[in-house]
Amino acid sequence: MVVDTPVAVDAWSIFVHARSAVTAAQYPGRIDYNIAITGIDGKAPVADHYRANCGSADGTIRIFPISDEQLAKPAPVPHGINTNFSLAICFAMCIGVRIPVGHPAPYQDLIGEPLISPTYMFGLRYMNAIKRNAPPEEKSPLPTIAVVSTQTRDYQVTLLNTEALDNTQTYHLLLKPLRKPKDNRLRELWVGVNDYLPRRAINSGELYGGAAG
Repeated sequence: MVVDTPVAVDAWSIFVHARSAVTAAQYPGRIDYNIAITGIDGKAPVADHYRANCGSADGTIRIFPISDEQLAKPAPVPHGINTNFSLAICFAMCIGVRIPVGHPAPYQDLIGEPLISPTYMFGLRYMNAIKRNAPPEEKSPLPTIAVVSTQTRDYQVTLLNTEALDNTQTYHLLLKPLRKPKDNRLRELWVGVNDYLPRRAINSGELYGGAAG
């Protein structure tokens, strides 16, 4: 559900509050999570699921290297040899039929073992210390979680609307990088209206994990 957004709510203020909320977030010592990779194999949709855990203190990621799908369809124990033969039926043209003989090919994961951290935030986390005593740059109707000063804006931020996402009301932000588009890769962001924590993001470029940001 999409609703109108009050004009007084400033898009940049929402983004600053989101960065502050991400920076102040505390994680348990160990996080157990699942990684889902979806894609297309030829013309068929494919999904691979991996089990992983992460130590939030040092960022160490441990991932079980075999997906749930690969476990469900393990490679067969080899016996003998696998062969193929072809049958061609020719009239005005030839129609070939290729029939495999032997064991079917084992399941192949889409991209292999994905190293993705559950605490990676696409550069939203402030790497410098939060300056709690610094005055705010401008008045905002949003409650203050933490005050952070920044010299340069990385994005032009536009508030598209507020909408319900997974039963949570969110601000939907459109982000246009003002510099270093390969580093500043966020393009859309949904953050909670009440806590300003990210709920969904659209990212430009290759996804990688294991880094704090």
